[in-house]
Amino acid sequence: MQMEALECGAACLTMILAYYGRWVPLEQVRADCGVSRDGSKASNVLAAARSYGLAAKGMSFSVKALAKRAPYPCIIFWNFNHFVVLRGIRGKYAYLNDPARGQVRVPLVDFEKSFTGIALVFAPTEAFEKGGEAPSGFKSSLSYIAGTGSAIAFVMATAAISSLLGIFNTSLSRVFLDHVLSGDNPEWLLPLTAVMALIAVLLTIVNVLNAVYLVNIQGKLAVVSSSRFMRHLLHLPMGFYAQRMVGDLQQRQAANETIAFSLIGQLAPVLINSVMLLLYLAIMVRYSLVLTLVGIVTVALNALVARYISSKRVNVARSVVTDSGKLYAVTVAGVEMIETIKAAGAENGYFQRWAGYQANVTDGSARMTAINEYLGAVPTVLSQLGNISVLLVGIWLIVARGFTPGALLAFQGFLGSFMAPVTQLIGLGQTVQEMQTQVERVEDVMRYESDVPEDSSEEEEIEAASAFGREKLRGAVDLKKVTFGYSPLDKPLIEDFDLHLEPGQWVALVGSSGCGKSTIAKLVSGLYKPWSGEVRFDGTPLEEIPRSVFRGSLAVVDQDIVTFDDTVGQNVKLWDKSIEDYEVIMACRDADVHQVVAEREGGYESRILPGGRNFSGGQLQRLEIARVLAQDPTVIILDEATSALDAQTEAEVIRRIRNREITCIVVAHRLSTIRDCDEIIVLDQGKVLERGTHDELLANDGAYAELVRSD
Repeated sequence: MQMEALECGAACLTMILAYYGRWVPLEQVRADCGVSRDGSKASNVLAAARSYGLAAKGMSFSVKALAKRAPYPCIIFWNFNHFVVLRGIRGKYAYLNDPARGQVRVPLVDFEKSFTGIALVFAPTEAFEKGGEAPSGFKSSLSYIAGTGSAIAFVMATAAISSLLGIFNTSLSRVFLDHVLSGDNPEWLLPLTAVMALIAVLLTIVNVLNAVYLVNIQGKLAVVSSSRFMRHLLHLPMGFYAQRMVGDLQQRQAANETIAFSLIGQLAPVLINSVMLLLYLAIMVRYSLVLTLVGIVTVALNALVARYISSKRVNVARSVVTDSGKLYAVTVAGVEMIETIKAAGAENGYFQRWAGYQANVTDGSARMTAINEYLGAVPTVLSQLGNISVLLVGIWLIVARGFTPGALLAFQGFLGSFMAPVTQLIGLGQTVQEMQTQVERVEDVMRYESDVPEDSSEEEEIEAASAFGREKLRGAVDLKKVTFGYSPLDKPLIEDFDLHLEPGQWVALVGSSGCGKSTIAKLVSGLYKPWSGEVRFDGTPLEEIPRSVFRGSLAVVDQDIVTFDDTVGQNVKLWDKSIEDYEVIMACRDADVHQVVAEREGGYESRILPGGRNFSGGQLQRLEIARVLAQDPTVIILDEATSALDAQTEAEVIRRIRNREITCIVVAHRLSTIRDCDEIIVLDQGKVLERGTHDELLANDGAYAELVRSD
């Protein structure tokens, strides 16, 4: 299954490789196919396939030719925006492996409407090598309970005590029926009743302790796994976020708790009950081999039916999880952009789009419910038939072979105890299978390589900064022969780019949309790493600068304004305790927003509503600038950072930032923002067209002069 909207091609190639015996992690194939923020092209998928030793080519087919001549499996282009794997065409149906939905059967009438006529066909060559390991949902699931050995041991111990008490209680039932109710030993009534009552009390105590401890460990495990996920998520590079939706990541975060509760709640009891199975089986054989065989046949039939049901459920479960993630993402996006939707009068259009996702989730949930209701009733019926069979055979044994009623009652009790762990084992297998998509979605995040060390402590960062020799950079910036693109298989967006700034200098990057201005800004800020070339600060390569020094020296203000449901002061500080209140006030003065804050009730202790609803766009942009200035940076990047300000306010803010003698890289279109820069660089498709001062470029009467005239 694909983990993001743009990697269907990589997911399909992963399936093809697995079909021929080469198991490769999706994240590796994703990199091989060059999946970027723009997705991946068919040519990249073919190139990646050839790198694994497959003969690969794209061909044009009609549906009839595809059914007769195409080698299966193959990848087909679907609806002009998606890749799926075609497993075959039989009768009136085409059988697909859709990385977004799982295994699906499509009527040929619908297939002809969606198939674009393009197929990617593959065949192994001599260079192809089988290998790798098939992904295991069980192994992945076990990683979530690492470090909980003592907790599992306690739950297993209480489960063992409960099982032993159950065995003892069942044996007493036989004695009670055969030796007390028969009237042979009436004096045993009170002692047996007292012992059985004591066992009932002990069972209650053990089960309560088990439940309380289980809830506690489930909560702890959910917190640990969620924290681990969130910590790793915060350390991932920007390329990861460029390809994923916020709502989808939120759902993956929530899945940690679901996984933890499901696993710890089932695994520990299953472990001890698996051992108890042998004991129950030995006791049952001791009672009656014939009845034991009847019970085993019932259990085997139940297991086969459960496996069939699970195979039906797992595909639907995957589809529901994936569709729920999309629905959640679309819902969050709609709420976040509600102002734009209402301003454009697009409520109906958005609702139709949202309703489509909701319909997919509802349809999947309905199919899951139908499977549970109809097929889920079969195991219950089989269990009842098994119990009836045991009862009938038991009655025959009582009549024909001297089997006692007490022995039959006891055997039925042991059979129930034997079937319970088998049912739990089957249930655990189903849970692991059906949770596999959720586990894969969480592991997709956890396996993604972080761009900063996660295990470095605050003390280690302080030591690294101390060894570096200074807490702040001076502000010299150098880019030397920098080349970068968003897809490693495509032509680079930025190629052999050079830039030099002395401390306190200002440089402006201008050009049409998509020319690479913001990309260069992100390279300077360390959000992306160049393919080749160097980014240096004060003559030191970026990767050699301690992270605390770099982040304390460089700050970015872009168009995406983010606020938090907290006080104005904390929004400016970003909860950095090293920033004093007077520094917040000075930063707000320089950002020309101090008066706005001071006039509010509570001042810097007044709260910003979610989404900054109680501030105007210009005020929020100035707060964003104040947030950056409060860090006292030596290098600042302004990426359209004053686009919401009027000319007078913009000029005042720029003047005050200049007074701080900060090195500044400006990405802007407004002439007033860039005309006083020490150098202006005009970009087109990642290449430098012109560079120089405002007056020099106007005198050249080139691309910059044209931009000025059109401003």
